[in-house]
Amino acid sequence: MRIMPECKSCKATIVWVEMASGKKMPLDATPISAVQVKDGIGGVVQVYIPHWATCPSAEKHRRP
Repeated sequence: MRIMPECKSCKATIVWVEMASGKKMPLDATPISAVQVKDGIGGVVQVYIPHWATCPSAEKHRRP
């Protein structure tokens, strides 16, 4: 993961991660706690939210 100082639009701190496809995706810098259930057993995990899901200016950055 690579930390970027801030989103160009909303100024939130974000991190970049490279996906298996080779594309890069911006994530909110602070992970949230979520419950992961597998085979009926649950555990708390830390997950990162894609920044485009929380950025108020996400539409400005979408490709056609």
